[in-house]
Amino acid sequence: MNSDLFVSHRQDLKKRVNHCLFLSILRFDVSRETCALTK
Repeated sequence: MNSDLFVSHRQDLKKRVNHCLFLSILRFDVSRETCALTK
């Protein structure tokens, strides 16, 4: 298994989750839809 690829994937997931949380703070009403789209 390529550990570098795994790490970069983890960081990408983190970015998505952080972006999702950020949007949920700005627009709480659409946060669920946005989070569903990023998964």
